Amino acid sequence: MPDSIPTISPQEAEAKLAANALMIDVRMPYDWAGGRVRGSLNLPGNAIQFRTTEIPKDRELVFLGANTTRALAGAQKALDLGFGPVSVVDGGFNSWVDAGLPTETITG
Repeated sequence: MPDSIPTISPQEAEAKLAANALMIDVRMPYDWAGGRVRGSLNLPGNAIQFRTTEIPKDRELVFLGANTTRALAGAQKALDLGFGPVSVVDGGFNSWVDAGLPTETITG
């Protein structure tokens, strides 16, 4: 993956979300349902190329995955499709949880 896609800490991601960025979670739907960042959009695998109308062109996109590698792949796909700017949460969803940042589930 190109090193032009910045990796950011969970705290930096939280600040970007507060400034109107959109979190794109590339994990599988069952993982996303079990715990996610509030307001995140679940676009696993290559779903982004089929669901472009759900993604605003005027917002920064912050990608989150089970790990940094998958999130980087999603961010690169977004750039290829004309979205940007993009960044990736370093360490994935577990780093978000480990940082003590808020999450929600489908029941909560």
